[in-house]
Amino acid sequence: MPAFVWSWPGFREEPWEPSWLPVFLFGYLLVFLAVRAWGIARPARALARAQLLGLWAEYGARKRASEERREEGPLECVRLLLEEAASFLGVDLGSRTEGGNGARLEAQRGSTREWWRIRRRCATELLSLLVWAGSGEMAAWRLMHRAERRAVHLMSAEEVRVRLLQAQAELDEFGDGELAAFWQEWLVKALGDGGWPGGPGAGEGSGEADALVNQRALLASFLAHYFDARDNKFDSLLALQNRGTFLLVVGLGLAFVLTALELPALQASFGVAFLLGFLGGGLSRLVREVSAGRLPTDYGAYWVPLFLAPVLGGLAAIGGYVLFGALVGAEIIGGGVSRLEAPPGVYGLLFAFGFSERLLRGLTRRLEQGLVPQQVHSEAAARKSQRRPEPPSPA
Repeated sequence: MPAFVWSWPGFREEPWEPSWLPVFLFGYLLVFLAVRAWGIARPARALARAQLLGLWAEYGARKRASEERREEGPLECVRLLLEEAASFLGVDLGSRTEGGNGARLEAQRGSTREWWRIRRRCATELLSLLVWAGSGEMAAWRLMHRAERRAVHLMSAEEVRVRLLQAQAELDEFGDGELAAFWQEWLVKALGDGGWPGGPGAGEGSGEADALVNQRALLASFLAHYFDARDNKFDSLLALQNRGTFLLVVGLGLAFVLTALELPALQASFGVAFLLGFLGGGLSRLVREVSAGRLPTDYGAYWVPLFLAPVLGGLAAIGGYVLFGALVGAEIIGGGVSRLEAPPGVYGLLFAFGFSERLLRGLTRRLEQGLVPQQVHSEAAARKSQRRPEPPSPA
């Protein structure tokens, strides 16, 4: 570091307490919420809405095609499921029906009431993205997947066969377990010539209609397992997002409380410790991401460690700084390292605490061994005696 920096008043002797640190913590939280809203929540919601609108368009086409066949039962169930999913995503399907209210909405765009309605809706949408937890998208996906399973009973024979072929390419979702092998076997049977070779209805003179009914039932059952596996994965990623957000808020709150403490016995303030550890933790995470072989492809879980690592690094620097002082005071580590308690050496130590997780764990282990050496040795001796074989008894 340049020499003129060390000549600043109070840089060496007096601990520097950044008065803008609470503003920094609050700004970091806002940046995280903004990135999560525009980089995770907004794409996830847009994807769910696009899927819903696509299914609604297919519903309209099937409605016109099924009027002649009078298959209102499955079609009505599909409509109810899609409308319920639309309520979770904030989509108005009524304005998208055939011959709907497009002209009326176009006439109202210039009115004051419509302008305020749009502004209120945009504000509500923005607020929902900032406090997004993914519950609406999770519920909507499950409802849409259920609607897709019900729509299987409205497919033609050609559509069912093509969907069964596509199902064979989707077996990777089950991994390499027994479930994938089970469905691979039955999909091959369903796609075999002559209906169900070796399956239900074989050898009983079943016609093409019975074979189509069986294929639809098999496809609906496969989609139930397939969508359940995808939904469970999505639920796990959402839980990871929410846990990461909770840990980040708690970490920033702890940092605010700790940096507000005044402990004059320490050579550096907790504010300096947190900022240097924050820098070390963030740099460590960036180095790992740059050197990674591949980047994760998920629903935004990639952002969680990026924002959480600097905060954990700052807290680790504060804890490691206090722990290091305890080790030096108890003379558990050598006296030569006592120079690291004061600037400028302490700044490098704080950065190292945030950068390296093993450093903090190693010092904690040293403190445990120094405070309870007899207990550690006795436990080690007891474990060693248990492994020692007993001598043979004399004949």
